[in-house]
Amino acid sequence: MKQSGPSIGAARVLGALAVIAALAVGCLGFAPVPSAAQTHSAKADTAANTAESAQAQEILNRLIAEHPILRGDTIEMGDAEGHQAVAYPGAGRIVVSPNHTALLTRIVAHEAGHIVDYRDNGRIDWGENVHL
Repeated sequence: MKQSGPSIGAARVLGALAVIAALAVGCLGFAPVPSAAQTHSAKADTAANTAESAQAQEILNRLIAEHPILRGDTIEMGDAEGHQAVAYPGAGRIVVSPNHTALLTRIVAHEAGHIVDYRDNGRIDWGENVHL
């Protein structure tokens, strides 16, 4: 009787190679090559972040025009430490999470308010509400 498909020895070799590949991915940090769909999705996310970043910068520019105390401040999309956004008042920097759910105009105005509050007296007065 003739066997169809790989021999038992070949099957063992292929199985061993699969185990080695799995170990390489897990232990050595090798990652599988992304599929075309994953690559397309990552490009779409990057394009969306770029567009949203430009929109956030435009909102901040309008606030700077109205409130010169904000001159020199920057905004970017990135890790907001689990929040929708975070302001670093001493550095004049706002970071907005790409996963935010609130309107970008509201987020930028809120975080810029923290920066104005800080520049008023060198601290954030949480009871003081600065509305921009």
